[in-house]
Amino acid sequence: MLDHTHDPGIESWVESANGHPDFPIQNLPFGVFDPAHRDGAGPRGGVRIGDEVLDLRAMAGTGLLTGTAQVAANAASAGTLNGLFGLGGGPRQELRRQLFALLTRGAREQDPMAALLHPVDQAVITLPAAVGDYTDF
Repeated sequence: MLDHTHDPGIESWVESANGHPDFPIQNLPFGVFDPAHRDGAGPRGGVRIGDEVLDLRAMAGTGLLTGTAQVAANAASAGTLNGLFGLGGGPRQELRRQLFALLTRGAREQDPMAALLHPVDQAVITLPAAVGDYTDF
């Protein structure tokens, strides 16, 4: 179901997202990345926007999220997104809605949010989930 977060007229303060063919503000995909160049703390969940990756582990510690979005960010702070997937769609969708609001042009939280961004070309993208009990025939 499409909602206001898919409005093509909305722009982000993350300039590389505006007009980006794959990762505009209307497409905020979850993944796992390792910003080893910065803190050496290993892989964690992230959200791609433009040419940047938003660090969900750092986001979880900001106090900018509320309710189930905070729960979802905490679950996405690990080295896989299994915990986030286990919460179901509601918390994930609420996290996406709150991130959309924080990344929209004019958001008051731009300065603290900007500190959570990592250039994607300096990040190592890793497998987003640990797959168990799988047999390939």
